[in-house]
Order: sequence, then structure tokens, then C-alpha cells
Amino acid sequence: MLTESGIEVKDIPAGIEYHKRIGKEATYEFYLNVTSDIIELTNVEGINLMTGNRISGSINLGGREYLVLKNKL
Repeated sequence: MLTESGIEVKDIPAGIEYHKRIGKEATYEFYLNVTSDIIELTNVEGINLMTGNRISGSINLGGREYLVLKNKL
């Protein structure tokens, strides 16, 4: 139903809280590991705003860690 409505669906592992915000020049994706376990995120891409490094592919988030990615529109 979401796909038919044109709403983007993102496959997120259990234990990850995800939010996406769209600005005038970029999109921002927020990932928060709400567990104490290490969780692997796959199919992520963008500039890590905490480190300035580009991420393309997979990354592990430790317990209670977060990730903010920026992508230009």
C-alpha cells in the first residue's frame, strides 16, 4: 500500500529508530540503535556528519550509538 502511494519504504533492522528529513539542498537520515547490541545497517549511503567520511554500503552501530547521513538532493 505504501509503495502504491509513492511513499518510500526503507528496510530497517529491528532495534533501529530511523527518521528522514528533507531540506532545501539535502536529505538527512537519522539512525539510532536503541538496543545495547551491535546492529549492522546495510544499503546506507551519504556523508557521516559526525566524521565527515563518505559511507557507501554497510556500517555497524554499537549499542545506543547513532548515525546521521547527509545526501545532496
